[in-house]
Amino acid sequence: MVSEERRPKLSGFMDSFNERRRSPRYKALKESLLAFRCASHEATEGDGVLLDLSKGGCRITSEVPLALSHYYRLVLQATAGYPITIETAVVCWRSKSMYGLKFITVGGDQEELLEQNLLQLRSVS
Repeated sequence: MVSEERRPKLSGFMDSFNERRRSPRYKALKESLLAFRCASHEATEGDGVLLDLSKGGCRITSEVPLALSHYYRLVLQATAGYPITIETAVVCWRSKSMYGLKFITVGGDQEELLEQNLLQLRSVS
């Protein structure tokens, strides 16, 4: 039997995990879609569903496999407004057909559009 002092402290672990997130995530609308193309392998492209979105990244599902640590160009349709183009995003993690991407390069006008979409998603959350 593991003594109390040797058990992992999950609450502290989760606190440190949540502290790493720089901006809040907002659940995407059911009809939120995306398209992507790999920067290093032009033939690797596909589409998927946007699950959630933040200023610094997103969580998606896709039947087309994305490679860990590879860079992708994304076009996100998070709300009924204009699509958002993320020039460079990197795959940070994956679990089956779900992926976490961190935004590396977002153009100035696209950053403003991203902010507007986040405000809309926050208002419906």
